[in-house]
Amino acid sequence: MSSMSPNSPVRMAANRRPGGRTLEVTERVITATMTLLEEGGISAVTFQRVAERAEVGRATLYRRW
Repeated sequence: MSSMSPNSPVRMAANRRPGGRTLEVTERVITATMTLLEEGGISAVTFQRVAERAEVGRATLYRRW
């Protein structure tokens, strides 16, 4: 279950495009990033670690961010 509000920028962007995969991946990446920040601070947040936590490829992160 997501804690994002219905009017969050992530949800609004996903609504422009059919399909839930974009929103699902975005939420997983954001959650992974926030968890890494909480656990180890900014130095713990790397593309590799975020990708591993979110269970996506690094290319997905590069393509989106």
